[in-house]
Amino acid sequence: MSYREPTDQVAVAPQPLSRHAPANPILSAHASVVSDDASASPFSPLALKQLQHSLDRYLESFDADDSPLRAALNRLCTEAHAHHLGPETMLVAVKSVWAELALHHPLDEGRKGTAFERILAACLDAYYGAK
Repeated sequence: MSYREPTDQVAVAPQPLSRHAPANPILSAHASVVSDDASASPFSPLALKQLQHSLDRYLESFDADDSPLRAALNRLCTEAHAHHLGPETMLVAVKSVWAELALHHPLDEGRKGTAFERILAACLDAYYGAK
């Protein structure tokens, strides 16, 4: 065995793709930057950044004004309808962003669960209300 100097680089294993959902971008939780993998998502990088930012704000305030979140969900919904995507595609994108952000917020599991339920309900309201 040979000695190797430690580096700041971290190898990331590729994520398996689901047969039922399109690939989603990998989002950086606090940098508000959508990675190069965003091209694999059916949603625009700007829509995903808006979603990430609004979910981050929602997690910080929880019960405060949710209009930025609703605006982000409406934008995703508009793109989903324009590309003839089902609501599950929106839900997968929201869940992907949520999973990354929820790791970095100090809410207890009960509050995170309640927040996630509200977000999913708002997502479905945006999708079906926009038709």
